[in-house]
Amino acid sequence: MELTLKRYRVTGALPLRIGTRYDDGIVNAVLTSTQNQNGNLLVMFRETQVSLLLAPSPSLNTRMLFFRFNPNVLYLLRNRRRGEAYWPQNGGTFGFGWPSRTRVDETIMVLSYQSASGSGPPLPRIDDDWLADADLVRIEAEAIGRTSKRVTVSGFTIEERV
Repeated sequence: MELTLKRYRVTGALPLRIGTRYDDGIVNAVLTSTQNQNGNLLVMFRETQVSLLLAPSPSLNTRMLFFRFNPNVLYLLRNRRRGEAYWPQNGGTFGFGWPSRTRVDETIMVLSYQSASGSGPPLPRIDDDWLADADLVRIEAEAIGRTSKRVTVSGFTIEERV
């Protein structure tokens, strides 16, 4: 068993406007588009990250060919005046980038927030009025401790199927 203890902190509150920027010296993100259709909001960022050869950063996007994800960064869509917020669909920050041979990675990050729910209780509708007071809250997770422990469960077997 591996356990990682993480601390979460807000690293930015970004207005929901084209051209809004987040920059921490390693990550630069620019909001490039928003599209609201029937209560479902799609937000796109162009994100550029630099990783130093001898000092890799755990906060960088994980690369898998064209697919990028960052399990340590989350953008919540928040309306502070109403006391409401939306978690992004798929629960994280995902995007697409092109493989390169440099230490600079440019990615188009796609965030989706859905107020039209198929099941469960109805959610407040994301419409122009709701978005007028909305921003994106960037939350980062930082690992502050790790531990591992070997666990043995006697008599546990996985049935083999042929």
